[in-house]
Amino acid sequence: MLNIDPRHYSYNFMLNINREPARATDRFSRPLLILSFFFGLLFAFLGGACLLNISPENITNSKTGITLNILPFNTLISPEFLGILSLCIALGIFYAVFTRFVRHKDITFTGDKFLVTDYRFGHAPCSFEEPLYNYLGVRLRVEFYQFGILTKNKFIIELLHKDPEKTIPLYISMSSRSIRRHWKEYAQFFKMPALKISDKGMVSYNAKNLERSYKANAEEWHLPKNFFAGWEKPSYIVLRSRQSGEKMIKIRKVFFDIYNALATLAIILLGSLAAYALMMKDIVLAHIPFYIFATCLCAVAAVIIYSALTLFSSDIIILAKNKIILFKKTLFVRTCRGIIHIPDIKGVDINYVANLDRYCLAVVSNQETLIFGQKMPVKDLRWLRALLINEFVGN
Repeated sequence: MLNIDPRHYSYNFMLNINREPARATDRFSRPLLILSFFFGLLFAFLGGACLLNISPENITNSKTGITLNILPFNTLISPEFLGILSLCIALGIFYAVFTRFVRHKDITFTGDKFLVTDYRFGHAPCSFEEPLYNYLGVRLRVEFYQFGILTKNKFIIELLHKDPEKTIPLYISMSSRSIRRHWKEYAQFFKMPALKISDKGMVSYNAKNLERSYKANAEEWHLPKNFFAGWEKPSYIVLRSRQSGEKMIKIRKVFFDIYNALATLAIILLGSLAAYALMMKDIVLAHIPFYIFATCLCAVAAVIIYSALTLFSSDIIILAKNKIILFKKTLFVRTCRGIIHIPDIKGVDINYVANLDRYCLAVVSNQETLIFGQKMPVKDLRWLRALLINEFVGN
């Protein structure tokens, strides 16, 4: 498969095609950069405190002038080393924030061509001009986005070009809301095919046919009534039926990948660090104020809890008489991620996530997108899709 997945900067972007010329700027999220800057300040203050702090063995009470007898400070890491390390981390964060703050891409569409200027730190602006007829179509793809231990899906609609550097972002959002409707509108506006990468490779759709319901399309395939009987259910999927006709599909396997490994590592390291800090709290509090100590412990606890919830979450799908419901179960808490009525479903697709080199199953309507099974093998996702098709045709 060709490497045709460029890196776009924005997490919330839209090229307004109702204006002429249409202009937009693809840039990194300003709130995210500001948050990163404050984290850099936190490391800078921590490094400065470690380098300038007085040894706890010689702390003197300012009121009485008496030297306090505090436990001797013994640690494997000296305050000077910790201070220098914290300052280096702070400088790295400041550099990353500054370069991303400067970097952006100005995009202009004049009606028949695109004018793009890319600004990068330390480089001269790079510009190009490309006619509309050189583009292949309007592609919808899902990109897995991670910021530290935080993970989300980024939905991208772009005008695809053979040269990845000339692929133009049209719409980017961290929310799946109305993503298919935007995809259809852009494809119809540019009079180009709607593209998507599935388990079979690149798939092209006529934008005029995107309004047809998936149930109507499945009924035209004239599938035999027992076509699903030959499919073998994966052992880690629980399928239960109720007398009312509802079916529950539960994925009860934890797929261990690099992100789960990072979550596990974060739990072990941060948990050990928090336990050690609590055991040595008298020494720690001699170096830093209590409110900083408590704030750091709360932040560490939040990261540990989030990592544990991410590690042990699972998908639950409810097939009701006329709708499909997706739940995310985390330990003992079940949250609803979305509901789509079966007549409103426009597609049930196995989508390729290029930056992870894996697939997911997407059930989409004009207003909603349900994504699940992001770590499952393709053959098991095909079983899930076959089950859904069998239910849709039977409704």
